Amino acid sequence: MKSIKFFWIFFLAIAVLACSSNKTGCPAEDAKVKVDKNGMPKQKSKSNLFPKSMRKKMGN
Repeated sequence: MKSIKFFWIFFLAIAVLACSSNKTGCPAEDAKVKVDKNGMPKQKSKSNLFPKSMRKKMGN
């Protein structure tokens, strides 16, 4: 009976340590964007989501 209690305590400790790691989760949550005094991003996006001709039409 003592070994079963020890096993559960050990298992729960490992689970808590694994879940509280800084390297888990979505990487976007840790992203930091530099902003100016108005709260707007300092740099333009470089994702190239749209083709160049469409970006010119949109004015970006």
